Amino acid sequence: MSAEQTQQKAPAVPGSDPGARSAPAILVREMQDYYQPVGKLEEMLVEKIVVESARYARILGFEEQELSRANAFFNVAIDRVGRYTTSTNRALSRAIEDVGRLQAARKARESATAAIPDEEQPAAEAAAGESSA
Repeated sequence: MSAEQTQQKAPAVPGSDPGARSAPAILVREMQDYYQPVGKLEEMLVEKIVVESARYARILGFEEQELSRANAFFNVAIDRVGRYTTSTNRALSRAIEDVGRLQAARKARESATAAIPDEEQPAAEAAAGESSA
């Protein structure tokens, strides 16, 4: 199930703006357009980027709430929000790096395959299949 399908089935958060439900769908489309994933693994990584981006935005909202309280820095919640922010930011960065690395490897394979004359391609593909097995 894609992130867009998941978002369509997800219930609205109580007290949230109903118009805000379209924001994740827009983010999904934008990320799909930007990364143009090929294959299941790339699609999963793009979905992870969308999920982590939405999570990071939610955390920033919680952080804003906590910082607006009196004596915010004497409250344990701000420390927890900070830790969660760090963890989410790290997961988002890792997903972005992973999809970039995966796409670079795929594009390198595609360009190497395109450089081989048509007669040699079946032999080269068979050799590549043996080396990855």
